[in-house]
Amino acid sequence: MNATADAWGARYATETCVFGMAPSPFLGTCRDHLPAAGRALSLADGEDRNGIWPAAQGLDVLTLDVSAEGLAKARRLAAERGVAIRAEQAGMLTWTWPDLAFDVVCAMNVPVPPAAREDMFRRIAASVVPGSLPPFEGIHADTRDHHAPETLFTTSEIRTLIIRLLKGPMAHPAFVWAWSCWRRHHQAQAALCHRRARSKMQL
Repeated sequence: MNATADAWGARYATETCVFGMAPSPFLGTCRDHLPAAGRALSLADGEDRNGIWPAAQGLDVLTLDVSAEGLAKARRLAAERGVAIRAEQAGMLTWTWPDLAFDVVCAMNVPVPPAAREDMFRRIAASVVPGSLPPFEGIHADTRDHHAPETLFTTSEIRTLIIRLLKGPMAHPAFVWAWSCWRRHHQAQAALCHRRARSKMQL
């Protein structure tokens, strides 16, 4: 992680925000799909333009990045905007991902090597609660920018990864168990209320 952190640290060692302060336009289109409250994770977001935005919408945001310089700028920008974020320095491929921890996971143009992409999608899927929003934006392979060619995506590759994700388990076992217990409890309560109502009618 050190070489990557140093490279991004050098890139973020500027007075101004490298990628600007506005969120990704695609993320902005997801506004109507965000929960009114909840927990959000912003992946590899550097100066946190994509994490500060959901924080301003009322979400509890954790931003993750390898660069200490980027995270320092993220904290300053959040303070200027009057929003609270939590920031943690870590690589998204080595971080210990929690299960069922987030309502939103923002992965906007994250540079993920091909060999790690399926694993990354699997980690994202396991970290969100069922029914959550994991907005993902990948840089197309035809784009010419600062990213290494091996971190760019083709349309067919993104489509394949999403299909594999959708074909996987749609709910974590812990969620299934919790939901099953909740359903059985409320079924028992409903049956008890029904019996009491019938008893009153017979009196």
